Amino acid sequence: MSRLSSDDVREIKDIHSRWIAEEISGNSLGVLQFCTEDVLWMPPDAHRLRGKETITRWFAGPTVEIRSLDVFNLEIHGSGGIAYKSCDYCTSYSVAAEQMVRVMKGTHLWIMQKIEGDSWRVAVVSWSIWKDSGAA
Repeated sequence: MSRLSSDDVREIKDIHSRWIAEEISGNSLGVLQFCTEDVLWMPPDAHRLRGKETITRWFAGPTVEIRSLDVFNLEIHGSGGIAYKSCDYCTSYSVAAEQMVRVMKGTHLWIMQKIEGDSWRVAVVSWSIWKDSGAA
């Protein structure tokens, strides 16, 4: 198996940037355009979610406004048609009808696969919340 090409790494970084832009703009469902149809999400302390329809229903919960989202220690590795992206994050946000800004820190992981037309899609999303992050 060969390592990821510089074009592959660039495309994955672009998807990551566009994903963050969707979140910051308040369009949480917009991130699903970067996912496979049967994407698996594994939120912290919750049951896993399989498929875009299930995740769309999950997003129907309380509305969250992201104030800022910073990413650190971004790493992209893989070979052939499989890649993974990991990073640490710090997100400032507020829940609808609250004035308090909360901060959440943790680690984020994607497993990606190259599909039709040689484009990358996110197949697995998992994230953790650090205990000392102050998230409630």
